[in-house]
Amino acid sequence: MVNMSKQTTHQIGDIYQVFQKNFGKYFSEAEKSVPQYFQSVINYQKTFLNTWRNTVEAVFDVQRKYSQKAQINTQIPAASTNAIDKATDGLIKVGRIQEQYLNAAFAVTEQNVKSFYESAEAYAEFYNHTVESWFTTFKNVRN
Repeated sequence: MVNMSKQTTHQIGDIYQVFQKNFGKYFSEAEKSVPQYFQSVINYQKTFLNTWRNTVEAVFDVQRKYSQKAQINTQIPAASTNAIDKATDGLIKVGRIQEQYLNAAFAVTEQNVKSFYESAEAYAEFYNHTVESWFTTFKNVRN
């Protein structure tokens, strides 16, 4: 026969306190990981760009040496030089425009998140006033 008097008792807690505590822990940890995540992305981009630069420079160096040993004429007309310069400047300009576009998109998205938060706050306040009004009305009706 099992002795029922030795049962383990569990604390009873308010569900809202439990959720608030756990969401607090979750968001605290999430906030800690954001800077690490962005630093990882930045480090990856730097490594990728440096590797790409070094690879291209190494390939050009090998081709230059091969051309010199093979006595290949590497002179190009001024028009070709101008076209290559313009194409490079165009790529740089497109990159800057893309960066501006992404920054603007992030700013708009951040503003939308803030607006959502403000709307949620206003809705919660309205709902609280409505509930309070109902309870006040029903309490007065009962008395």
